[in-house]
Amino acid sequence: MQTDSLSSSELANLRLPNLQVSRQAIEKRAKTQGWPYIEEVGKARGGRLKKYLIASLPAEIRAAIMKRQSDELAEKMPKTLPQVRPGTAMSAQALAERLHDKLKHELWQQEHFNEKPKRLWDEAAVRWIEEMGDKKSIRDDISRLRCLVHFRGVFLHHMSRDFIMQTINRMTCSDSTKNRYLALIRSILNKAEKEWGWLDNVPKLKLYREAKRRIRWLKHEEAQKLIDALPEYLADMAVFSLATGLRQRNVLGLKWSQINLSRKTAWIEADEAKAGRAIGVALNQTALGILEKRMGKHPSFVFTLPNGKPVKSISSRIWKNALSQAGIVDFRWHDLRHTWASWLVQAGVPLAALQEMGGWENVGMVQKYAHLAPEHLHGHAAILDSVGLGFDTKQAHPNIGGG
Repeated sequence: MQTDSLSSSELANLRLPNLQVSRQAIEKRAKTQGWPYIEEVGKARGGRLKKYLIASLPAEIRAAIMKRQSDELAEKMPKTLPQVRPGTAMSAQALAERLHDKLKHELWQQEHFNEKPKRLWDEAAVRWIEEMGDKKSIRDDISRLRCLVHFRGVFLHHMSRDFIMQTINRMTCSDSTKNRYLALIRSILNKAEKEWGWLDNVPKLKLYREAKRRIRWLKHEEAQKLIDALPEYLADMAVFSLATGLRQRNVLGLKWSQINLSRKTAWIEADEAKAGRAIGVALNQTALGILEKRMGKHPSFVFTLPNGKPVKSISSRIWKNALSQAGIVDFRWHDLRHTWASWLVQAGVPLAALQEMGGWENVGMVQKYAHLAPEHLHGHAAILDSVGLGFDTKQAHPNIGGG
């Protein structure tokens, strides 16, 4: 029974004196006390088998398991171990008892001297998911954790910087995606150190250098071609996105209860906004025209499919076909938001106003659009005119324009 984890059935079969013999009773106790577990795929009726981590079980259960392990070791070994040097022969039972005493001592050290127990990455991942359940991006975290297969069964104190970086280096994804993995790993290890008391220190992880994000936006005539190529329900969503700059998920989830037509406003609640702050949306005539067109199609949601059901996602097939038909390449739905911001900046809207309109966390996040409107720099550039540059290029270069 040398293992790091046990299922409820395996625990029941041990018939420990301080543990229920019913599998159901054990599972109920595990759920009540929050025993950390890992899941083995394909080894249970539902496709997943829960195995509870021995290192995280209550102390009295761990001690009983260790005693059972030492007894099993004694049974498997010969009655007397070979003599290494005179006077050192030891019975298997004595060796097993010594091992049991050692394990009990380690438990006692943990409980009385606050020594940190050895914890697995699996335990940390499970606890992260449980504690961060309200996090908006928790689904992304779960997806990334499932991909970190090389971390499974690894003790936290064995997770060195080299081990982590080598594992991430082998991943076939962009540097920006690798950075998302590193950020998650670092957050979990920091919690293990600072909040859970499972680690003494966290390895320093160096992020990859990311390429600067490109700003892809459409000219007005390109946008019109794209809208003409989309089916009507998606065209309405695209026009509304270009008119408001709202993110895709906010457009998909937009409800009539979030709109006040008389005041020409809409709002995105804080828990639905990326920055975690509520966004007030000023509705222009283009946006209002789309809303008037959509009225009466659904009692709750603004944007619906032709069959009347709310739009849950954007079909990549339809989107790619429309781009191809419009002759547009390298353009994502999110780039509609970039297009909206680019049009506003080019029309003279200050970056501070753009930040508020788009719900960005700070003005630094809209600096990427600043180069689209350099007009405010004209006054500075004109200073050189006042210092008397006054070059006569035709005199300096008589051949220019003279044939």
